[in-house]
Amino acid sequence: MANNNIVELENKIYIEDVKINLDGYDAKIIGFENIDGFAKCIDIGADYIVYEKEGQTLSEYIINNKLSANDLINFINDLYKATKSFENYLLPDDNIYLSLNSVIINNHHFEFLAVPENHQDFNFELSKLIIRMLRGIDVEDKNALSIGYDLFVRSSKDDYTLSDLTEDLGIKKYA
Repeated sequence: MANNNIVELENKIYIEDVKINLDGYDAKIIGFENIDGFAKCIDIGADYIVYEKEGQTLSEYIINNKLSANDLINFINDLYKATKSFENYLLPDDNIYLSLNSVIINNHHFEFLAVPENHQDFNFELSKLIIRMLRGIDVEDKNALSIGYDLFVRSSKDDYTLSDLTEDLGIKKYA
C-alpha cells in the first residue's frame, strides 16, 4: 500500500483507499480498542480509517524542528512499546502504518497509526521511514547523528528486528 492516501483535516488523519474487512478480528480490535502507543481510532469503514491527531505528524514536525538524539531514542522506544501492545492483542506488526505522515509526535513522544489487514512489510517500511527521518536530524547534535547513522546501518540489513535496534543502541525498553 502506498503512503499517499493520507489526508489531514483539522485534528484528524484519514487513511483512504484501503480494503478493510469490518468483520475481521484486526478491524474490530484496531477500530474499537484504545491500544497503547497508537492514536485513537474515531471511525472505520470498509475503505477508510480515521484517527484523532493530538500533536503533529512527523512530516510537519521536521519542517520547523530538528530531530534530537532524545527524539530518535523516544521514537524507537515508543515504537517498541507500540509493537508490544499489538502483540498483547495478537495483531501483526505489518498492520502498523509507517510513514512521515502517519507518525504523530506530541511532547517528544510518538504515536502510531494502524490499518487492519495492511500487509506492509514492517521492517522494510521502518527502514524507509528511518531514511526519511535522517533528513530531519539536528546535524549539530553529534549524538543524534551517531544514533541516526546506527539506525540506518542496522535497519538496512535484511535480518534486523526492532529488538535489535533497541539493544544495539542501548535503548532501555519500556522506559
